[in-house]
Amino acid sequence: AAPLTVTVRLYNKEKEEIAVVDSTLTDSITADSIIISQDPVFALDIESYHFGVIDTLRQDLEYDFNFCNEGLDTLKIHRIITAPGVTILERELIDQYGFDEGGTIRFVIDPKEIKGKFKKSIFIYSNTPTKRLTLSGTVLRPRY
Repeated sequence: AAPLTVTVRLYNKEKEEIAVVDSTLTDSITADSIIISQDPVFALDIESYHFGVIDTLRQDLEYDFNFCNEGLDTLKIHRIITAPGVTILERELIDQYGFDEGGTIRFVIDPKEIKGKFKKSIFIYSNTPTKRLTLSGTVLRPRY
């Protein structure tokens, strides 16, 4: 069968066009694959990261969590609360994200402040259910 070209137009609640997606389909398409929520959808590439075994002589531990709003309504980030020892190193100042918009939040942990296994939680509060991110690993102390 010949490829099928499909144009999908997305509208917000005010019936304003917010996106046009052109796609060429080579296989069949099901209704489940084109459902898009009217509400904001806070989608993350990953919700937990394990650093593995770390030597305290290493630099600070940094990790970037990438996110995107996969819903039609605006995603609004209200606040971020980190566990003790976790710092937000970089964050875009934008707090609102339209459909298919996103960003990156970089967190840093100083391994000199940790001994043994650790698991640090980060909570992101928005107009969607609260997201809990986790950073974990094991810090080895050098023997002198």
